[in-house]
Order: sequence, then structure tokens, then C-alpha cells
Amino acid sequence: MGEDGHIASIFPEMNEVDIKTGGCAYKTLKPFGNPLLKRFSLQEGVIHSAKKVVLTISSEIKLQLLKDFMFMDDDSVPVVRLIKQHPNLVICKVFK
Repeated sequence: MGEDGHIASIFPEMNEVDIKTGGCAYKTLKPFGNPLLKRFSLQEGVIHSAKKVVLTISSEIKLQLLKDFMFMDDDSVPVVRLIKQHPNLVICKVFK
């Protein structure tokens, strides 16, 4: 998860015009994120259809942001949609 709430290179500011889909994957048509790069990832629907999803949190700052996202009601943020919609989400802290 990124500090802006993106997951798997799915960013809050993305829309259908920004991506080219192909099967279960997509690529961005313009750069996104930090670093600013063109991205390739699974489509969000594929992630949501998985039996289990593991969300890795790699810093204390991101852990606090995740806590904030858990109480947010903004469906434009990908991690908020994941938290609300996936019945078997595992959150894994990967820092000391």
C-alpha cells in the first residue's frame, strides 16, 4: 500500500482513460506514482476476486495511514475499496 492509498499500482487518480486492459491485467498509458513511471498490474477486479489478499504495510507511517483509511468512506481510494469489499483480507506488517 502506498501513502496515497494505492494498491498494486492502482492509484486514486486513475480512470478508464488512463489504462489499457488486456485480460486480467492492465498497463497505464501515462506515468503514475512516485517514482513517476508507466505501470503494469492486475486489474482491481481480479485482485478482489482472489480467495485471500495479503496487504503489506512497510512503514510506521503507512500503518497509521491504513488506520485512517479503515474509517474513511471515500471509494476513490483503492485501499478503502479493498478494505470494504474483500472478505478475506490479511494485513501484514513488514517492518520493525
